[in-house]
Formats: sequence, structure tokens, C-alpha cells
Amino acid sequence: MARCSAGTVDCPGSPKSVRIVVVGDNGTGKSSLKVAAVSDSFPPNVPHVLPDTKLPFEFFPVGVPTAIVDTSSKPEDMDMVAEELRNADAVVLTYDCDRPETLQGLSTYWLPELRRLEVKVPIIVVGCKLDLRDNNNPVSLEQVIDGVLSEAELNDFQVKCFHAPLQPSGTEGVKRVVQEKLPEGVNERGLTVTGFLFLHALFIEKWRLETTWTVLRKFGYNNDIRLADELLPPSLFKRAPDQSIELMDVAIDFLKGMYVLFDDDGDNNLRPQEIEDLFSTAPKSPWTEAPYVDAAEKTSLGGLSFDAFLSLEKMLRSQKATMSYADNTGSTTDEHYAVNMVDESVSAKKTLVMREIPEDGAQGLFSSKESLAPCDIAVFVYDSYDESSWKRATELLVEVATHGEATGYEVPCLMVSAKDDLDSFPISIQESTRVTRDMGIEPPVSISSKLGDFNNLFRKILTVAQHPHLSIPKTKAGKSRKHYNMLINRSLMAVSRIFFHPYS
Repeated sequence: MARCSAGTVDCPGSPKSVRIVVVGDNGTGKSSLKVAAVSDSFPPNVPHVLPDTKLPFEFFPVGVPTAIVDTSSKPEDMDMVAEELRNADAVVLTYDCDRPETLQGLSTYWLPELRRLEVKVPIIVVGCKLDLRDNNNPVSLEQVIDGVLSEAELNDFQVKCFHAPLQPSGTEGVKRVVQEKLPEGVNERGLTVTGFLFLHALFIEKWRLETTWTVLRKFGYNNDIRLADELLPPSLFKRAPDQSIELMDVAIDFLKGMYVLFDDDGDNNLRPQEIEDLFSTAPKSPWTEAPYVDAAEKTSLGGLSFDAFLSLEKMLRSQKATMSYADNTGSTTDEHYAVNMVDESVSAKKTLVMREIPEDGAQGLFSSKESLAPCDIAVFVYDSYDESSWKRATELLVEVATHGEATGYEVPCLMVSAKDDLDSFPISIQESTRVTRDMGIEPPVSISSKLGDFNNLFRKILTVAQHPHLSIPKTKAGKSRKHYNMLINRSLMAVSRIFFHPYS
């Protein structure tokens, strides 16, 4: 992806500061935790509430100042605590490892309070005073966030959805019905997730559809069982323009299971009908339209191998691509995508998503400050037989470099010399090598599609994308500016040494 310079708070899209708010019951160690974080030592005595404190500079090497906010646990101060939580960038919930009731307080007060305030920031739960814990009666976080609806939580759910509480006999009746049919649906703490789902399956089976629909609508789902847009604010998935989304191993395992499930004949070829069956519960298949329809390689039977299937899924989730400019004068007017797996090593693969920029769309690359931010690498393909093609590719390389230096979103680049089976135009090799050397990137990679010689191109693209700092092009103006800034920084450091170390 495009890279911002490290060690600066001026990186586009990065926060200017981070505010961490620490909350929890009285005496759980909030203030001690804060002092320990700042001084790296345990304080024997601390005030009940400490003023806002900025962490030492070495705590935030990326240049984002971080402040820790202590809070009061007194009932009369809860309005002030609520205001701090609304302004938090992250929240730390504390409990006392030696006092089980403080852990229970997370589920009975603090977590519901965060939901009520609609706090949508990262939350970290910290158990303090571990050295005082009674090992014969340990408390654990699983006791609070256990995936079980207690009687009180089940009643709260009933009130939220149906505006009426459950009578004690009603609660016991629900649990009894579930336990008779599905013993694992109930345990000593209440109704499990499995039991909850079984209960609604029972409602549907008994044609009490309105019960399940009432619950779904109460939690924001419409008739298409989709969450309303207003319940999914952009901030929930907020990320910087140059960040991407990666699938975790558990997600890949899930997708592999789905592929195997719908690959009826087990031939590693998901046929068009099997793909249609896979998306039968969705409004429509997302892969029937651009840019997905022709992006992945098809098998000889018109289906998808697992690698192609997983490549399309990753493309769908990330929508990040290698930007490939190909100088094919007069032959392309639309954007095209290609996606496939590239062997990184014997046992590891990476997904490569390539987006071809049409001839008349190159200038759109510089339409805004962040237009190149999602790009992991820019590849410039030119015709080694045509001097004008090489010159145009070189011009675009300089434009991309200039745009990156001006905006902070610098993109690693790679030049590709196509049609290597033909005689290159005079001095092309010499000139292209000189340009790439002067700009600090690798020499052009020569390929011949006609001869099927791609010179390990796709693995080279992957390598450059994974080591971007080695292939960021620099213009003459950019080099001069960098040299000037270096001289200024050295001067400031010299002045600083003189100021703090006077003559003895």
C-alpha cells in the first residue's frame, strides 16, 4: 500500500492523538495501573483519581501522543465519567482479581453502560492485583462474557423486544422446554447460544414467525434480514485510506469448508450451478458483475478452483489492488481486474489483485490526495519495441512519484518491458536502466507473453509490495527536499545538545 513517512503525526489519515479512558469499580486499581504505565513501577500510595497524564514519548514511536484518563467511581461523578467515555479512543475496564464482585460488575453495570452510551471504540479488560488473587477460588473473564443469558439478562431481553417482563414461571418454562429437547441448550448459568437458537427454531416450527421477526426488527434487521445502514456507521469499520482488510485463518478455514460443502463431486471445481447454490440464500451472487465476473481464472469446465474461489473472496473483502498501467494505445477503454494466488514459498501463498488502468483513465490516478493510498504497488508496462510507449510509462512513473511526495502516500513502483521477443528500440535498455537507477527503483523486468516467458514477474510484484521502502521512486525535487530536511534536523539536534549540555 502507499506508505506514509514514519515518526510523524502528519501522516494523512492518522490520528493526531489517542485518549485512553480507564474505568471500573472503586478500588480495582485504576489509578495504580495508570501510574505503573507511566513510571514503569508500582506506586505504594496513590490518590483516588489522578489528572490526565500523557505517556512518555518513547511509548508512541509512530508520533501519536497518547493520554491516559483516570476516572472516579463515585455515583455523583457518573455523568462526568460518561462524558469521558464518549470522547475516548479506547477504553480500559478494570476489575480486582481478588474481588469476584468487581468482575461481575463488568457485566451488570459497565458493559451495559458502554452499550447505552453507544461507545464504539476498542475495549480492553484488565484484571489488577493478580498477586492478591485467591488461587483456591479464582475469577475469570469467562464468567462475565460467557455466551449465556442469565435469568436477569433473559428478562432484560424480553423487556427490550416485547416491552413486558418475564414472570418467574415463564423463565423456568422457557428453560424447561429447551432442556427437554436440547440438554446442552441450558446450563447452571442460564440459556446458552445453542438453546437460544433452538428456541427461535421452535417458534418458526410452530408458526410463531412474528416472535422471531419482532426480535430481528428490534435489533435493526429489515425484511431482507439486513442491518439498517444507520446501525452500521462508517466509524465502525473506520480505517486509514492506505489500510486493507485481511482474512484471518479461521475465516479461510470457514470458506474452505463452504467450498467443500458445495463442491458436490469433490473435484476441486466449483461449477456455475454449484456457485449459484452457494449464494442461494443471498439476494444474488456478487461475482456475476464487474469487476468480479472475469477476474479469476476459470477451469476447463467453466468453474472455480479453490484458489480462484478464495482469491475472489479476498478481492471482495479488500477491494485493494496492484495498479497496473499498460500502454496499449487505442485498445483499452475500461478498467479490468485479474486476481489469483501467487506462491510466496513452498507452503505459503498470497492473493494478488491487479487492476488495469485504461488509456484515458491515467490522469484520474491523481484526482485527489488519497487516490493512490489503497495501492500496494504500481506496475508500469511498456512496449519495448515502441519508444513512445516507454516515454509515456516513464512520464507516469514521475507523476506517481511526484504525487506521493506531495501527499505522503508514496507507492512502490516496478517497470515491466513487454514484447521481449522483438528487437527493442535503440538505447531502450540503456535509458530505462538509467531512469530506474536515478529514481531508486529496480531495473525493468523483461517479459514475453508470446513466448510465455514472464520472468517470475508476479513473484517479483509480490516481493516489491512486501518491501515497499526498497522501491519508492524519488524525483530530483524530492531528493533535494529530503536532503534539506536532513540538514535542518541535524542543525536542530546540534542546537539541542548545546542547550542541554552547556560548557563545563
